[in-house]
Amino acid sequence: YFPTPVTVNGTVTDTVTCTACTTPCATCSDATTCTTCASGYFVKTNGSDATCAPCITNCETCSDGSTCITCLPGYFVKTTNSTTACTQCLPNCQSCRDATTCITCNKYYTYNSTTSSCTKNIPPYECKNVTGGCADCNQNNTACTICQDSYF
Repeated sequence: YFPTPVTVNGTVTDTVTCTACTTPCATCSDATTCTTCASGYFVKTNGSDATCAPCITNCETCSDGSTCITCLPGYFVKTTNSTTACTQCLPNCQSCRDATTCITCNKYYTYNSTTSSCTKNIPPYECKNVTGGCADCNQNNTACTICQDSYF
């Protein structure tokens, strides 16, 4: 939102209303000047105007329309000949270092350090140091996060 003076009968009053920034501006100083943008967009300056322009596909934060800094979950930044792209991680991988190395897994999957991949948990889930009644485990598979019905 940005402050807009109120005019009554051609005279600007001391009263100010707040006007919403245009989407996808996250913050703005006036109707044509974005100061920050929503995820997946960057501030693009054109003379005195600053608007939000989209990042490349599957990019969460970027410095311009072709340079991605961080990708959306499930993707990683891949640079080839000084061009960046967001490339999909292995299946069921929430974050990864590259196309073959998973860092964290999606819910209901456990990280396998031997293969650097994610394997599906099979109910009833068995967490290390937890016996029976577990419906879901934490990311490291060391504690129960959700109990089965009739367990607490």
